[in-house]
Amino acid sequence: MTDKEKIDQYVGKLPDWQKDYLTRIREIVLSTNSDITEEWKWNCPVWKMKKPICASSGFKKHVKLNFFNGALFEVDKSYFNSGFESKKSRSINLEEGQEIDKSAIQYLVKSAIEFENK
Repeated sequence: MTDKEKIDQYVGKLPDWQKDYLTRIREIVLSTNSDITEEWKWNCPVWKMKKPICASSGFKKHVKLNFFNGALFEVDKSYFNSGFESKKSRSINLEEGQEIDKSAIQYLVKSAIEFENK
């Protein structure tokens, strides 16, 4: 099974609202830069260029979008609402009914790419 098929299968098993959120996140991340690829790693979808940029998972009460080096980005940290205990990563937890901010996700993905290319 390919990584894409594993991700499709994973997303397909999520509750409907999480399926919708993760599908939307996946579309946003992949559309931000045509060189981004996805793989199945650590039992979740991971998006990368040369190195992993971010990953997303469904949890009981939220969908998490984790940026592996988010704490090190030169961005307004208010984009993140989770993961503050980590020295490197930061994340966005989205609960059912919350709006997905496409421009914020694209901005953070671009920041991740810029950080990796330093």
